[in-house]
Amino acid sequence: MIERIGLLRRAGLLTLAGAITACGEAGSNSREVVDDRIELARDRLTDAGRELERRGSEGLRQTGEGLDRWLAGGRERAEASDTYYPIAGAAEAIRCESEVICTIDAAFVDRLARDPLVLAGEAVVLPTQGQSGKGLALTGVRPGSIPARLGLRDDDLLISLNGTNLASLAAPRALADALSNTNEATLIFERGGERRTLTIVRVLDPAGSTPTIPTR
Repeated sequence: MIERIGLLRRAGLLTLAGAITACGEAGSNSREVVDDRIELARDRLTDAGRELERRGSEGLRQTGEGLDRWLAGGRERAEASDTYYPIAGAAEAIRCESEVICTIDAAFVDRLARDPLVLAGEAVVLPTQGQSGKGLALTGVRPGSIPARLGLRDDDLLISLNGTNLASLAAPRALADALSNTNEATLIFERGGERRTLTIVRVLDPAGSTPTIPTR
């Protein structure tokens, strides 16, 4: 009886040992499977990251090329539509005896006063600080425009008109007064750092003509 119990105990221990060994082997195999899967996932993530980076770079390149084409097209459309037509009658109405004095026919000035918005396409002005004060820098002066006929050029800095600083809030009123309420306007401007004066005199049109100013 005792021997049988001993045999059973030994058999049980052997079975338990076998089970533990089997579990250990199974656990070891499971860890290897998990490690393999983790490594495979890492490889796939790395490949996906490289593909995403490639597609992202390609997408950025294509987007950049598309933007360049769009900007180039915009410039071409702007150049095609940016046609300037000088204000009718300006060539006949404005006469400059020298670089410091010009005359403008009264009838032409009166029409400018009634529709000053036609002056918007003559040039671009930007507030700028010059050597002799703050003013409006001229750029994009159109050939045949009023500023050009008065002898003004790109990069000239318009300082004041009849004593009113043209970069101040009072400038629109000074321009309106110069167009309608005075027979003589004094424009102070700066060119190449040198301060200059231009006197503009309003005169009766000797030919009696009344040049028209188209709406633009």
